[in-house]
Order: sequence, then C-alpha cells, then structure tokens
Amino acid sequence: MDSTFHQSAAYAGLITRVAAYTIDIVLLFAGIAVSQGILRGINPLLNSTKPIAGRRLHLWVLTTVSLPILLYFALCISSHSQATIGMRLLHIGVTSLGGTPIGFGWAVLRSLVMLIPFELNHVVMFYPKPIWTDPKPGFRYGFLVTSALMIIYPTSIVVTQNHQSIHDLIAGTTVISRNN
Repeated sequence: MDSTFHQSAAYAGLITRVAAYTIDIVLLFAGIAVSQGILRGINPLLNSTKPIAGRRLHLWVLTTVSLPILLYFALCISSHSQATIGMRLLHIGVTSLGGTPIGFGWAVLRSLVMLIPFELNHVVMFYPKPIWTDPKPGFRYGFLVTSALMIIYPTSIVVTQNHQSIHDLIAGTTVISRNN
C-alpha cells in the first residue's frame, strides 16, 4: 500500500456513501421497471396460471434484476471514472488501498459481496416457496441474517481505519472523496 496515499486520502463518509447508493438504486430500479415492462410477455410472474416455484422465480429475478445491478456496479467502478452515477454526483470514487483504480475482476468481487444482503433477501422470500403464496408463511429467520448484514456493512465503514465496508475489506478497496 502506498503510505503517501493512505495518509492523505480523504475517505468518503457513511452519509455520502449511503446517499450515492440510494441515487444508484433509484436509477437502477427505474431501469429495471422499464426492462420488466419490455419483458412483460415472457415474465413468469405475469404469465403463470399457477403459483410460480421459488427456483423459477429466483432464476428470473437473478437474471433480470440481480445480474444487471451487479454489472452496473462492477462496470462503473472499474471504469475510468471509478464511480457509479450516484458516486459521481457526490464526488466520491472507489480505489484500491494504494489509490490506484481497480480492475473489472476486483470490481465484480466487490459488487458481489456488496449485494449479498440483497440476494439473501431474495432467497429468504422465494424459498421454500414464495412468501406471498405460502398459506402459512410464518417468520423466516433468514430475514434476521439479512437485517444483521444491513447493520454490519455500514457499521464497518464507521469503525474501520480506512472507512471500509465489508465488500471493501474483501476487495482491498476504499471509497474516497474527490472534493479536494
């Protein structure tokens, strides 16, 4: 790690990172809504006469929602700007701990880990059968794990030396402010 960068880096704070993520998610879900409208004719949720099984539903969501979101984050943070649209608007970006850009492979790893709570939530909702079709859904304990992760991820930004979330720790990245 470049100690000069480490000492001079202005790390992005939790509020700025959450705000950038919120902007990205709003934009992504608007795009997903449009794409789901376009794919309406083949959408198994709309074209099934009987309740759809968890596996088929999960495959649909994985392919048409999770994968596009993963690619968005990975392509954006491995691009020349090193930032998503939300990050660019708030003047922050992703770098390695040494201050260098990260490649696509590391960006995919970082994005995969970042989206674990999102995907785990799908698993909890869809298995053993989709929660809204289960006559006795009861409480699904997987929601506790998802909730715990959604507390741990931002907390790690506040308590780690380089303001890293879990996905940053695993990928060896951090998010810096570009207001300097």
